[in-house]
Amino acid sequence: MLRLLLVLALLVTAVAPGAASAQAKGAETYAVKKGDTLGAIARQHRPAGASLNQMLIALQRANEDAFIRNNVNLVRAGHVLRIPAREAVIAIEAADADRLVGAQMAEFAAYRSGLGTPAAATPAPAPPAESAAPAVAVAPAQPLAAKATFAAGCFWCTEEAFDKVPGVVETVSGYMGGRTKNPTYEQVSTGITGHTEVLQVTYDPAKVSYEKLLEVFWINHDPTVIDRQFCDSGSQYRPGIFTHDADQKRLAEASKAKWEKDKPFRDRILTPIESAGEFWKAEDYHQDYHLKNPVRYRYYSTGCGRYSRLDDLWGKYRKK
Repeated sequence: MLRLLLVLALLVTAVAPGAASAQAKGAETYAVKKGDTLGAIARQHRPAGASLNQMLIALQRANEDAFIRNNVNLVRAGHVLRIPAREAVIAIEAADADRLVGAQMAEFAAYRSGLGTPAAATPAPAPPAESAAPAVAVAPAQPLAAKATFAAGCFWCTEEAFDKVPGVVETVSGYMGGRTKNPTYEQVSTGITGHTEVLQVTYDPAKVSYEKLLEVFWINHDPTVIDRQFCDSGSQYRPGIFTHDADQKRLAEASKAKWEKDKPFRDRILTPIESAGEFWKAEDYHQDYHLKNPVRYRYYSTGCGRYSRLDDLWGKYRKK
């Protein structure tokens, strides 16, 4: 729910009539810090007797100009938010706040369920028929491909990270580790199916090693938490390495042991290593999301605090 609400709050460029203008001189302000999210700021400053939805709507109204001018920077470190007075928050009818937030969530849920999905590609015209040539026996030239599966929170972001790796042939977002056959995104999102969002990576071992993929995985997730990643919480966002054979398991365990020794942070590494189970491909609109919807993707990944948290955790290793 927070994942959807955060994206929606960032996408708001106008609010209901009667939105409050800039706060009076001397009103309370808040300088956004690294890792902050709009939901967290709303919870932190919510006055007694007000609901979280009332505070979210009040924040949107108090900072309407910021939403309109520069949505993405709204929750970036250094941005200064105007914090609405208690009277302004309480003045918003709770039912109206619930309705507005509910409408935003419904709009984005509809989008996640298929809006923006590109139309099916038009088949290329068939080449003109040619006269048959004598068959020539040719040895297969296709390189061997291997699979690796990782859970690092939202699969949109995991896919972006691995798409940049030379030697990766294909990335597919999906679900693993649950009980339900052929689950839908809506089912997985409830947390009751037991699945977590994963990325299945097909790679050419002649061009990139499994050890390199493990290195990419570690610095692209937060290994200090269970059942959450960044602003997304629930078992469906739990991180993990899913190994496909004994060799991958050995390499994964060695990699984890290395980082337990060399990690640049104090907290324990909690990310588990498990045997890969059945992989279920996610819906088409989730595939290549960062390429098909770059603006919405940037709103989400930035607003969720993903990259600021990763930089804080891994420091110099993220800059290599």
